[in-house]
Amino acid sequence: MKRNTILFLAVFMLVFALVLTACPTSLGNDNDNGNGTSNGNGDDNGISESEPAAVNKASLEAGITAAEADKALVTVSADGNDIVVGKDWVIQDVMDAFTAAIDAAKAVKDSAAATQADVNAALGALNAARTVFNDTKAPGNKTSGFTVAELAELITAASPVLEGAVISANGDGSDVSPSVQWVSAAIWNALDTAINNANSITEGSSQGDKDAAYNALNTAKNNFNSAKSPGTKAVALSGKTYFEQTTKVVFSTTTTSSGTFTVSQAERDGSGNYILTGGKYTYKNAGSGTYTVNEGNSTVIYTPTEVQWYSGSGYTWTVVNETGFRAGIQAMMDEYRDLYGQDVLNALLEEMGFSNVSQYIDYYVGEEFGVMSMGYSFSGDGAALFLDVPLPASMGTNDLNGRTLTRINYSSGWTVEFAGNSYTIKNGGSSVEYGAYSLSTGVDGDGFRGVLLKAESINGNDRADYYGSLSYGDSGNYEDINARKAGETNRRFSVYNGWYKLNGGTGEIKLSN
Repeated sequence: MKRNTILFLAVFMLVFALVLTACPTSLGNDNDNGNGTSNGNGDDNGISESEPAAVNKASLEAGITAAEADKALVTVSADGNDIVVGKDWVIQDVMDAFTAAIDAAKAVKDSAAATQADVNAALGALNAARTVFNDTKAPGNKTSGFTVAELAELITAASPVLEGAVISANGDGSDVSPSVQWVSAAIWNALDTAINNANSITEGSSQGDKDAAYNALNTAKNNFNSAKSPGTKAVALSGKTYFEQTTKVVFSTTTTSSGTFTVSQAERDGSGNYILTGGKYTYKNAGSGTYTVNEGNSTVIYTPTEVQWYSGSGYTWTVVNETGFRAGIQAMMDEYRDLYGQDVLNALLEEMGFSNVSQYIDYYVGEEFGVMSMGYSFSGDGAALFLDVPLPASMGTNDLNGRTLTRINYSSGWTVEFAGNSYTIKNGGSSVEYGAYSLSTGVDGDGFRGVLLKAESINGNDRADYYGSLSYGDSGNYEDINARKAGETNRRFSVYNGWYKLNGGTGEIKLSN
């Protein structure tokens, strides 16, 4: 899977490959005073003054929020005869006492002079008052005398409730996603019927009909809210594995919409040969992160927390977090500056579209660790997971639009035509691949500028059809034939690198896919 540089630093590693042989894996030491020495206490006489401990008011603030929520659900009444069934009431004195307790707690929260003891005492008093309030409240007992206006108010409150859950066809929520609430058909239909009946009531309806419609709707609404539960259907990506060439991403098994993922890469020896176990790839950790699925629009939010970092020449890598990644790039830039000078580095950055080193580093850190939204889908047989990694935004001026370039380092007769934001690869004039492209910041050792391409169709097939067209006699180095088909399909339809050089109205292009 690539996100311009999602699993390896394809762009800037190509820029520096000719001049750098190693990336530091240690971030060094952090001296206390910047001169290599430390007196251990930060002052001249060895005496340190302790600062007042910070007062933590988080629990008090949460308690106030909870108390105000309880208060908002209760109405003042003398006897509850004017409060409908399903709503709670207290007498005025109880409401006043609870309001005073909330106000007292707010005063302590807002006081800059309050100590931690004051805060703890205020929270204790508020919790005690909240317990008394909730123990004192009682359900209303009004069941008659409802007006059309009161009925309309209840209809307004009940209608959104109906939209807050779906019907579980299985009757147990096993067909509903965990992020969605469900009820049985009977519960849903009861509320829907009660709303429709209430809407038929007019000023000319009898008082008995008004009361019956109100009570039926109120009961159906309360039953609906009590019956709602989150679905238990397995999340779409739960326990699934995404294969792309020699990379795989494993999504954790989860019953919620969120989980974790791990990235692995097929390991190689010092000569570049894949290390096989029983004829199969040996995978090594290459990153991890978290994911959240939105099954409504078939997207996954993909957030890396660790990524692959090549720690030297050849095929050796480590896994680093954002801090280590940032430090590694900074070390590379520093080494390049020391070797070739600041002016040469500035010229290279300018050529790639960056005004300074910090901007360059921020860009690539964002590319690697930024939150990414991807569409997901599955093959027709359900065996392969496809992730639609978006093209990064184009960098710099588009000088490819309207040009036809000759593909080099490949068989003769191949060309790439660019029109708008789309490209078409042709062999002997026949279309082979069609897709979208964006310009990257890279420049290779031969002076070719970088371009990123992403296929939308190959030989007239979209990704699912391309997967279905593949046929292998064995699984090769993959776990099984389906993994091999998925790895090849996702390789062909993922973002990949190209390098081009213009020559008047024509030019040349090299493609990595």
